[in-house]
Amino acid sequence: MSRPAANRLVVVSNRVALPRETRAGGLAAAMRAALKEHGGLWFGWSGKRVAPDERTLHRESAGNIDYALLDLTREEYETYYLGFANRTLWPLLHFQPTLMQYSRTQYAGYREVNKLFAEKLAPLLRDDDRIWIHDYHLIPLAAELRERGIGARIGFFLHIPLPPPELLINLRRDPIARRRGTRWPTHAHRAVPHQHRYRRGRAPVAIRDQQFHGAQAACQPQ
Repeated sequence: MSRPAANRLVVVSNRVALPRETRAGGLAAAMRAALKEHGGLWFGWSGKRVAPDERTLHRESAGNIDYALLDLTREEYETYYLGFANRTLWPLLHFQPTLMQYSRTQYAGYREVNKLFAEKLAPLLRDDDRIWIHDYHLIPLAAELRERGIGARIGFFLHIPLPPPELLINLRRDPIARRRGTRWPTHAHRAVPHQHRYRRGRAPVAIRDQQFHGAQAACQPQ
């Protein structure tokens, strides 16, 4: 592994762009540039679907960047990624609630994978790390890390504008979702949605220090 650096940058995203991969997109390019400049760790899903007893946390390094990639089971892929992230959150966060499909099983799978990410990431972290969590796949992750005693600074970046509470309230239709809460990252030191403003919705440029007032009220239990 690369030499430890003070105030290491730790990027957490659903997918990780390895150095041998040529992957288009702003996230891959921006994260590579930031990690190359500061050094650090990039953690996420390996892209592999394996049997439960074959799950591995793959570790490798390139220059001053360490990579940690976690396998998912096929069931986790179906519930977390194809299910709640893409059939529930994606339509809702893109202002298309009529396309949203909700399943308790998929919601539970989404929460379990975020817990799994926190469980595997926590032992790799240091107190002075700066953790940067990305996008709607990992909304509960900051809270899960806090529950495991992680005190490092955490930032969350939502790659799309934050919809207004009247759309987010769709997540409260199910009694289990209301009771458990699809919590926005109020355990992060800073949470920032994408700056672009949709014609039918307006999102603030930056929301600091747990100021998800409207979204939190819409998505947490009463």
